[in-house]
Amino acid sequence: MALPASSTLLRLVNALWCVIVVGYVAYGWYAYAGVYRVFAEWQISVFGGYRVLLTALLPVLVLLLPSLWIAVVQQRARSMPQAAASADPRRTLRVIAMAGVVALVVAAGAGALGYSETSKAPTVATVDLRRTTTLPAADHFVVTGMVRTDLIVGLETETRGGKRTYSYVPLTAPDWQRGQPLTWFLKTNQSAWLPPGGGRVFRLARNEPPFLITTQPAVIESRALPGPVREAYRNNNVPLAAQLHILSQSTSDELHLHWAIAGVAGLVGIICLLAAGIVALRLRRGAT
Repeated sequence: MALPASSTLLRLVNALWCVIVVGYVAYGWYAYAGVYRVFAEWQISVFGGYRVLLTALLPVLVLLLPSLWIAVVQQRARSMPQAAASADPRRTLRVIAMAGVVALVVAAGAGALGYSETSKAPTVATVDLRRTTTLPAADHFVVTGMVRTDLIVGLETETRGGKRTYSYVPLTAPDWQRGQPLTWFLKTNQSAWLPPGGGRVFRLARNEPPFLITTQPAVIESRALPGPVREAYRNNNVPLAAQLHILSQSTSDELHLHWAIAGVAGLVGIICLLAAGIVALRLRRGAT
């Protein structure tokens, strides 16, 4: 079925779809979810690991195929005789401009919320798994618990040709028994643990006996435990709690969803206003 002659509105929809696809895959990379997660886990099952760039790039190319098809059809339509335009260009201009303004307002609101959260002083709570497993209300957490070295699971990724391995280290109460679900994990790229106050160095290796640690202030990741790690525990009959707490000492993991919303909405707003400017310029030239 042939599309009508190309229009500014159709080009705008095509551009918005590209922005949505890129935003969706970027969120999938950040949260390890959606198409990104499916493709990553397929690579892990076949090759034993996955490449971050390839895992993000291929879904983008596949999801952008409709945009490529529309662009080709539009290019063909430009070379064919066209009927008189039935749409009111001024109405299109108003719709595009309004969409751009709304998108920029959403971006500004999301950015303001994100800034207010990141600029305030973080609250720090202490959790001792020997006494409680309840997660208090706080921004950062210092957790004391037993490292179950025999249940450590590593996950390797590759970014820009460099490999990065993170270990997911279960933290439990001293009296934890096999068959009980795991709730707390420390995510780290360290191969050993040095107590903050100094002392003996403990290796984070599966052949080491369990030992008690107190973590440095860390954040709770919003993303779920990666699928390959979950699968490793499932294959070894190790149950996981319905609500998991994954400690990360990387400050980059404090990235809020507000920034993602602000970035995508801001980009959409700029595209809309640029398209509105192009329409207005064409109308002005046509009137002179």
